[in-house]
Amino acid sequence: MWYRSNGIAKSRIDRILVSPEWLEQWHDCKQYAQVRQVFDHCALVLKTSVIDWGPKPFRVLNVWSTNKRVQEKSEKNVRLIQE
Repeated sequence: MWYRSNGIAKSRIDRILVSPEWLEQWHDCKQYAQVRQVFDHCALVLKTSVIDWGPKPFRVLNVWSTNKRVQEKSEKNVRLIQE
């Protein structure tokens, strides 16, 4: 948006241009205007709510590996799966 010196919005002149191929890839994107700082225009940001980063890494707390009962239970379950 373009603002007058008194802070009131005058008109919407800022635009984001994208190609049809881009819209196919990022069909759920939304346009946001950031807060106006120094200039009389607002910076525009395109955001998408869904980002596929691929499979999530497996994580485990190391504290469980030091517990003897947990280790025995895990070994028992692995043997059951392998049978």
